[in-house]
Amino acid sequence: MEAMKVRLIFAAAVITLALTFGIHAGALAAGPHLLITWKATDSVAPYAYRGKVLPSSNAPITASVEAISAGGTVVSLKSYDVYWYLDDGFLGGGTGTQTITLNAPGYSEIMALRVTVPDYPGDGLVGAIQIQMADPRVVIVAPYPGGTFSQSSVQVQAVPYFFTTSDFGKLSFQWTVNDQAVTTQEDPESLTVNLGGGTPTGYLLSINLLTQQSNNPLISDSESVVLTKTN
Repeated sequence: MEAMKVRLIFAAAVITLALTFGIHAGALAAGPHLLITWKATDSVAPYAYRGKVLPSSNAPITASVEAISAGGTVVSLKSYDVYWYLDDGFLGGGTGTQTITLNAPGYSEIMALRVTVPDYPGDGLVGAIQIQMADPRVVIVAPYPGGTFSQSSVQVQAVPYFFTTSDFGKLSFQWTVNDQAVTTQEDPESLTVNLGGGTPTGYLLSINLLTQQSNNPLISDSESVVLTKTN
């Protein structure tokens, strides 16, 4: 289950890159165009994650734009009027406003970011990208094929994605094992369950996790896994 969840998270990031590249690739064939880039500036993802870190609702985003000439060189926009729009709503702009900071909306799965440079030579320039948004997610990594274990000790790990903080210390991890709350002091993202030597075959170990953002507990996600004892 956790492997499928990670694959879905990665797929969403790939779709975002495909949408963005597709729009820019179309502009390349049309002469001068705008290249828009963005980054979720305060969103969490594990160190090993290699996809685009996606913004969740209200996450801060920094976006930048550059003009690319028909020959492929960067053209300075410092002397041109640059205007930014989010889902057709005006964000701001002015002379040389090539960078803007905004918060992701809370009403859409995909946000549309558009930039216009009306006084660029010719007919002006317009560029647009779509940014895939994502809900905060937490995955329990349980390295037990088939959901079974034979050891007397079970170890699992919490892996959070796309919470609106880049500081793991601002996340709380509330674990329960078979409906009993447990505390992990040194590493709250990890859980070790020690079972007695007489644990019978077929014993079910139900592990649940609630992850919340300390500055806003409404930003949360939960995950569970059930493991079965074998010989």
